[in-house]
Amino acid sequence: MKRFFVRGVLCALVLAGMSVQAMPLGVRTLMHARAVARQSQKWTVTFDAQGGVLDAESDSMVVVPDGIAIGAMPTPTRTGYTFAGWFTAAEGGERVDGETPVSGDMLLYAYWLANKYIVTFYANGGIGGWRRAMEYGSAIIAPTVRRIGHDFTGWVPEVSATVPNSNVTYVAQWTISKYSVMLELNGGEGEGSVVVEYGAKVSDIAVPKRTGYTFAGWSETAEGGALVSGDKRIKADITLYAQWTANKHTITFDANGGEGGLSRELDYGAMLFAPRVTRDGYTFVGWLPKMPQTVPDEDVTYVAQWAQITSFTVVLHKNDGTGTEESVVAECGEDCFLPGGASDLKWAPRRGFMFMGWSEDEKSKVVKFKDKENVKDVLSAGETIHVYAIWQLDMAKSYAIQYIRNDGSGMVRTIGFNYGEPKNLNSVVALGFARRGYTFGGWAKTTEDARNKIAWKQDMDEVSTAAQPGKLLRVYAIWTLTDGYYSIRFNKNDNSGAWRELGYEYGKNTTLPTIENGLGWGRPGYTFVGWRTKTEIDKGGTKIWLKDKGVTKTPIAAGKTLSIYAIWEKNSESAVEEPAVCTGKDCASAGTAVAEAKLVEALVYFADGEAFAVEASVASDGWTVVELDGSVYCGYTSNGMGRLTSASGDVLFVATALK
Repeated sequence: MKRFFVRGVLCALVLAGMSVQAMPLGVRTLMHARAVARQSQKWTVTFDAQGGVLDAESDSMVVVPDGIAIGAMPTPTRTGYTFAGWFTAAEGGERVDGETPVSGDMLLYAYWLANKYIVTFYANGGIGGWRRAMEYGSAIIAPTVRRIGHDFTGWVPEVSATVPNSNVTYVAQWTISKYSVMLELNGGEGEGSVVVEYGAKVSDIAVPKRTGYTFAGWSETAEGGALVSGDKRIKADITLYAQWTANKHTITFDANGGEGGLSRELDYGAMLFAPRVTRDGYTFVGWLPKMPQTVPDEDVTYVAQWAQITSFTVVLHKNDGTGTEESVVAECGEDCFLPGGASDLKWAPRRGFMFMGWSEDEKSKVVKFKDKENVKDVLSAGETIHVYAIWQLDMAKSYAIQYIRNDGSGMVRTIGFNYGEPKNLNSVVALGFARRGYTFGGWAKTTEDARNKIAWKQDMDEVSTAAQPGKLLRVYAIWTLTDGYYSIRFNKNDNSGAWRELGYEYGKNTTLPTIENGLGWGRPGYTFVGWRTKTEIDKGGTKIWLKDKGVTKTPIAAGKTLSIYAIWEKNSESAVEEPAVCTGKDCASAGTAVAEAKLVEALVYFADGEAFAVEASVASDGWTVVELDGSVYCGYTSNGMGRLTSASGDVLFVATALK
């Protein structure tokens, strides 16, 4: 009998389409036995919520008989998600519901759909916000928002990293912007800087103060210019410059019984100059209150103060053994000052001595009255007082050598030395005295020796001992025409005696120097028209050149000198110009005349203490003009001592004159 394996038989019969009733009895019996066995088999169904949560009444695992439908299935929950069913795989798989029969153990996975929520960023007056639907849990990136005049400080509520489980609105938070205003007060007082809120007005800034001035407003440029409107809104850092208007005040000068008072309106801080007031029988002694240098910040009246004039006589004795004396009648008001030594008197200076003050006894060396001392308190009206000069020996031990170019140019160089110091005479090259067409032949002691070519031998001991302390030793250059040269001696011919002698190469055309620039000559009221070989006084000679710029061939033999004289024609209509006059401090050049000046020898101290004598012109006003090394120095020499300064800033001190 053919045997069948149970499973194989069943499969074969089923595949063959045989019904159960048509199956053999043994097969049906087997199938029944197996059906009974299946009904007793049970399977486990497990539920994985995949981040969700099952309710408390649902089991995460159920047992289902074989072939039976699962039945009721749990419904999990998950924040931010909607449950979409159970599936046979964590991702993908087939959906399973309660009608699905169970034929084996099963692991089912919950499937979730993320919820969408409305996320809003409200710019709150600014720009850059937005509103969007976003899935729960997705990343949130806040937008950049802006608001004019405000600074962003954050969001309320605080922005979460991901979309929350609800609609949410984030509101921008702002603070008003603040700006720095730098204040240049231009002399005023107040805050140097302020911090203001956006939109503040310029007029909100505190007004600074400045003595004597009224605040006019603010400008945005250091140079001033247009003022900024007070209504201008500040919307950025800015620098403002204070602008001021000087206060005007009435200043009155009350002559108080005299003449010359006045009243005027002046700006604060302007220079204040008092008028000259006079009153018969009185001496002006000042203003009350005391007048400042500039206009004060108030209206003010200055009242002239007067002292009735009294007089007394002072007899000043030079006290140098010569018997020289001078009586001075002094008219004094509030103060009476003694003269300041020889510089204030008509005395010649006392060589080798310095004035120290005045004594009441001709033999006393005790100074009773100092230089220019106020003696009113010790005198009575009409009284006569005798005072005697006190002298102190000048210990200066120095001398100077003055080198004279001796060509009519007036050029000199003066060099000082310590007395007894051996000294060779300088060369003309070292002094810058080179002369075209001439050969230097040494130094002479006098102009006559120079003409006669008698040179002083340049021995150090002879030079150093020839000069005396505080004296000036003059030497004159000796010149000899160079071979192949001749000379022309130019005479100004105006009774001044001025002349210049220049050398020219023989055989070559000669270009004469201009009379104004080349020779430095002029003659007020006259016009130069040419040269002649004799003076106008002689009424003769040949007019050889009509203009000073003319050119001629050699007019004389080599080695010879031709003298020619300027021809001047008097101007008929133009006024005669007077020479420039200098009263001392106004002098500017060596050629400037000095009003009412007298020529003296003055002992000059350099700043380093070295001293030597030079020629000086002393004007009547006390100013001294010194020509030294071709430079002019001007200074005031009260009492024989004073400050003397050159245009280049060299400082000298002039002691008592020596002549």
